Order: sequence, then structure tokens, then C-alpha cells
Amino acid sequence: MQDYTNAWYPVYAPYQIYSPSPKLVNSKLPPELHGELIERRKTRSLRRLASEYGVSHETIRSTLNMERVSS
Repeated sequence: MQDYTNAWYPVYAPYQIYSPSPKLVNSKLPPELHGELIERRKTRSLRRLASEYGVSHETIRSTLNMERVSS
């Protein structure tokens, strides 16, 4: 009997098939406010900004992280 444990590996597949699809950003904050948000973050907490904009602090955090990564 033949040993097939390694007969199928390594499998080479195109990277696009297994790369994660881009996340759709569903933010309640319009992109025009992102610059203002970055400036106001220097003097205010996430929770205070969230209450001023009427969103959760996690929305503020993800928006700031998204802006930091894209710059």
C-alpha cells in the first residue's frame, strides 16, 4: 500500500483566491468629518467624541484606525 499523506502537498494556489475580501466600511460618519475627528481626538476622549457625534466609541476608534492605516 502506498503512502499518500504527502502526495497532495504542497498545493500552490493563486493568492487572490485565498486573500480576504476587502472589508466594506459601513460607518455612520461621513468621510468629510474624518479630518475634523482626528484633530478633535487630540483633546477629547473616544467616548466624549462618540457622544458628540451620536455614534459608539468603537465607531470612532475604527474610523481613526482606518485613517491611520490609509495615511
